Amino acid sequence: MNGQAGSDGAASRAVHYRLVTVAVSYGCEMLRWSMQWHGLNFVEERHVPLFHVVRTLRLGAGKEVPIVITPDTVWQPLVGNLGAVDAFSRRSGGLYGPGLAERMANQQFLADLLTDVAKAIRQLFYHQLLPQRQVMIPLITNGAPLWERTVVRLIYPIWRRLLAAGMGITPATVAAAPGEIEAGLQLVEQCLAKQGTRYLAGAEVAGIDICVAALLAPLVLPARFGGVAPTVDQLPPDLADLVLATRARRAGVYVLDVYEVARDDTA
Repeated sequence: MNGQAGSDGAASRAVHYRLVTVAVSYGCEMLRWSMQWHGLNFVEERHVPLFHVVRTLRLGAGKEVPIVITPDTVWQPLVGNLGAVDAFSRRSGGLYGPGLAERMANQQFLADLLTDVAKAIRQLFYHQLLPQRQVMIPLITNGAPLWERTVVRLIYPIWRRLLAAGMGITPATVAAAPGEIEAGLQLVEQCLAKQGTRYLAGAEVAGIDICVAALLAPLVLPARFGGVAPTVDQLPPDLADLVLATRARRAGVYVLDVYEVARDDTA
């Protein structure tokens, strides 16, 4: 499990946070990486999707992950978690940037991506991968408690149907997903072109770049992804084609660049 955080030696400090996640999740990767980048030391507690609710409901934290358990409270949901990271960041400018206008613009930009694009990525990938039991079982059980690993293997067909229903995966949402994803990639590319800089934040990687790169990571499957992800050769042909095509375009190159520059190999 991840026990390191930040690039400033934060791993040597006492652990203050527990990050509750599921193995395959852009949102968990976004928060995991953001906490590390901003110097918030934590240990990660990973669960099989759906089974995580046993833990989160017991904490009074609803059904969504990631959540962060602190000595005093529980941070939730994802946007609230990111706001807390911003507030407690050990980096100048926090997660959203130093100036009010920049912060508001970055918050809105990320909210726009999280509203439709992130959901479309999740629905499309899970729709394509859920039938691939041999691929999914090692991914979803990675780092999870023994009882969860055992039960999901026994009831995988039932678990698969329940997860698809819980994610709102339907023929209509799957059909709409490629268009939503394309719109999101174009939005990132337009912003980069307007900025005229290497990264959304400028010449150097900053908090907003970490969030956007993590959100789009399933579309390029970067080698330094901090959670669990399939490899390209494990994907169905349509998904493999999408990943290879995205890697070749401006938004994909940007995501790979952010991961190469800013993602710690030990994460």
